[in-house]
Amino acid sequence: MRKCLGIIAAGLLAFGSAHASPILVDPTAVGSSVTADITSSRCIGCFINVSLSDGLEGSMAMLDIGDSYTFDFIDVMVGAFIGGARVAVDATLALASPTSTVAANGFGGFASFMFVINGGYLTWIQPEAIALTDGTFLGVSFENLFEFGIGNTTTVSATISRYGVASVPEPGTAALLIVGLLALWFTSRRRRPVGRSQFSAVTA
Repeated sequence: MRKCLGIIAAGLLAFGSAHASPILVDPTAVGSSVTADITSSRCIGCFINVSLSDGLEGSMAMLDIGDSYTFDFIDVMVGAFIGGARVAVDATLALASPTSTVAANGFGGFASFMFVINGGYLTWIQPEAIALTDGTFLGVSFENLFEFGIGNTTTVSATISRYGVASVPEPGTAALLIVGLLALWFTSRRRRPVGRSQFSAVTA
């Protein structure tokens, strides 16, 4: 029975996916934004600057179901003479195609010495998926960071993934699928031919 259910699920997924076409995903700086604030600090001269990455504009890709695309989203610069701070980041990513926007909040902190040696982390509460008209979804994920070293600038990337079953099969296709699955089920339920008895007569 489990095997039959697995076959049915796989068949529905295959026929649904067959109706999905690749779509153009086009992130854009128009409508995208990012801001950052220091929420608490114990430092001298600490700062954080954020801006949209130059690599955002012009990034685009065709995505089919199961495909993903990663691109530069935000540039972050931090520093202090000495000490550390906690930060909050708010970011909005706009898509020119399909037309949509997603927003997320990030929380983190950094420590710095002489504005040169820096370490820090940034963790996002990821945005909700974008539901498309064909029944598929776009999942958007902003990169979590944990870095330490010389230098005070880093880039946060974003990844867009397409997933989900596209559409319900057309009536004729669905009927053929059901007939085929029923035939497979009845075949698997047939009684096996009776073989020789496992008990043999004992001769004197």
